[in-house]
Amino acid sequence: MTTLQFDPAQCVRGVSKFSTCNACVQACPTQALTITSSLPSLHTNLCVSCGACQAYCPTEAFTLPSMMISSLLSDEHIKKGICSCQNSLSCLGGVSLENWLTLLLTYGDMQGDISQCPQCPIGATILPLIHKTAHELSKVLPLLTPTPPSLT
Repeated sequence: MTTLQFDPAQCVRGVSKFSTCNACVQACPTQALTITSSLPSLHTNLCVSCGACQAYCPTEAFTLPSMMISSLLSDEHIKKGICSCQNSLSCLGGVSLENWLTLLLTYGDMQGDISQCPQCPIGATILPLIHKTAHELSKVLPLLTPTPPSLT
């Protein structure tokens, strides 16, 4: 059962009837999200709690407690610089750009373990999102610090 929560008051589609945002739907590797009556609708039977929807939602309308920055910052594996679905993360694809920035600037160099993605049922869909976020990080980090930490 998923612990993913959705707040329609934070969703840009709920604020503006002209919004065509569908970032959450596009990010979801299991097609657990659809747009119904102008808002995202979660099909819990399809959701695997990877967190990709909350990582890519521009207004943070989705919440997955295990992927909130407070949870990530207190994770013992992450404190040691290891981010992996084999530890406590549900999926690296659920870590938002902002959360990666916070983790890297707080703890320094990190290892993002994607070795299990090829065997994962959602790996083929989620891996391009992970690579996209890593690419964005490589562009943003040098703007924030003269000696940026790395994500390998």
